Amino acid sequence: MNARHDDIPDLLHDIVYAEQNQLMEDAPAQAMMRAIRFGVGDGLPIAELQKRVRDHKQDRFREGVFLAAQLARGEIVLGGGQNGRELRIPLQTLNHHTLTVAGTGSGKTNRAQLVALQVAPRVRGLWLMDCRKAEFAKLKQALERIGVQLAIVRARSMRFNPLQVPVGVEPAEWIPRLADMLVMVLTLPPRASKVLQIVLRRLYDGAGIFAGGKQFPTLFDLFDVVKADKQLNPPARSAILDNLESLFASLGPDVLGYRRGWTTHDLARLPINFVLGGVSEVAQNLIINWLLLAEFNSRVARGVSNRPLDLFVAIDEGQRLLAASSAQNNALADLWPLVRGTGIGVDVAVPTGHGLMPAAMSFSATKFMGRCGSASDYELIGRSMGLSREQLDWVFHHTRPGRFVAQVGDGPWRYPFVLDVPMLQLRSVTDLDREDLGPLAGLEVVSATSEGATETVSATDPARLALTTPGTSSTASPITSTNGPATGHDLAGAHDPITAHEATLGDERDYRFLKTVVDHPLLRSSAYPKLAGVGPQTAIRIRHRLIAGGLLREHRVESAGRGRSAIVLEATPTGVVAVAQHQHKEEGGPSCS
Repeated sequence: MNARHDDIPDLLHDIVYAEQNQLMEDAPAQAMMRAIRFGVGDGLPIAELQKRVRDHKQDRFREGVFLAAQLARGEIVLGGGQNGRELRIPLQTLNHHTLTVAGTGSGKTNRAQLVALQVAPRVRGLWLMDCRKAEFAKLKQALERIGVQLAIVRARSMRFNPLQVPVGVEPAEWIPRLADMLVMVLTLPPRASKVLQIVLRRLYDGAGIFAGGKQFPTLFDLFDVVKADKQLNPPARSAILDNLESLFASLGPDVLGYRRGWTTHDLARLPINFVLGGVSEVAQNLIINWLLLAEFNSRVARGVSNRPLDLFVAIDEGQRLLAASSAQNNALADLWPLVRGTGIGVDVAVPTGHGLMPAAMSFSATKFMGRCGSASDYELIGRSMGLSREQLDWVFHHTRPGRFVAQVGDGPWRYPFVLDVPMLQLRSVTDLDREDLGPLAGLEVVSATSEGATETVSATDPARLALTTPGTSSTASPITSTNGPATGHDLAGAHDPITAHEATLGDERDYRFLKTVVDHPLLRSSAYPKLAGVGPQTAIRIRHRLIAGGLLREHRVESAGRGRSAIVLEATPTGVVAVAQHQHKEEGGPSCS
């Protein structure tokens, strides 16, 4: 890069070196460079040039295989370089996608929190998504001090309808996108996409959506039509019914029973923390994919381009969103490269680079690699960043919590560099019922049981639904609760009051069983004894004890005429808090990630 020729004067060598490494970019230095080129002025400009070149070479010698990054301009502080200098990037750099690959405890969540704190006051919309823990909720008090009111919304307090056509999108264009999304989210066979498109067109036509109607069908309507039409492809039909039943068990009509729910067009104007822990992975995937897919489609359809960043999305533990196994039917994969420049920046953190769809690497302009669990992860991510063998060896032996190797997608500096992210001192959050819907409580929605009527959702007294499906006069849901009548209140179960003294457990076996349910929600009850390492009879006693204590809930899932109903288990919000508190005591404090 800086080959030396002995027949060229040292001063010219220094000038070329300074230009190649952007050492004289500030205004005073530019004036000095002009003086040197024109041969005017005293020796001060030359002395300053030589000093900067000498200091930079010393930094490079100390840093070894990585160049000292020249990132001194911009609104967003990434952290510090190995030379101790602050590294900055412009806000607009985040308008393209960011991928962070680092194992548990490496500090990837802390890095995302640092960026979110700085981005929040500079953008209109901020979506922070917690898929496992409630780490982003820790930012609420810090953001309030800078005038940003962060709404905290649990999954079961959401009000949305995936079948609702996004703003600006034609219904005929939304149907194939929606069908592919449902195939991916529900892990359906590929044939199910065609079946879903046929049924969705039938539902939209019957509701007058193609003619401009706004009383959109719901997933419950979709379930009823698929169940009633036995002429549909049998394997696809069976898979759709089974997986929708599982989804309804996790979310239910309190979340999905709306003709018109919250729109991403409205949500994209607000700072929101979506706390998705405590619901099944199917429910998490539906929420995340709907949010991104609906807003992506809306902006592309409306021709939004070359817009400054106005919606920043940070997703912690987002590996399922980018999974290669779902790439074939992943509606987001096609849109991933198109939304760059539409004002949406997505920052996804994953624990490993293996199993990600190729688009995740290709269209993530900025990358961060932290401490990983295997050499193969370093090889995979390192190759996508252009690391040399010597650099890969250094990363393998020198990464630690809070230290990353990064590569910025935009700007003049494209070389990988070492970055140390300071640990934020944030108040720990252990009580998940500190929900604050904020402005979301005033958004109007139309429920499936109040056709044409609007209602608002209160943060303190959420609206309750008993969904009545077309053609019936009573609540029609494939799910009934074994703890009482099958009402909308029982199905939601997300608003049980949680206090620290209630979130208690008995012996270690109770904790192990409950944690297994938290980690693997909505499985058949017969699957948990083996997963928790207890006997079947012991598991039954523990299950009854946890249900009596309000930590666990049972649901009966009907099998659509294929035998007796199955019992599936789900932790209550109180149970989730009890597990978090128990872990907190065992670990002696919050983790670094």
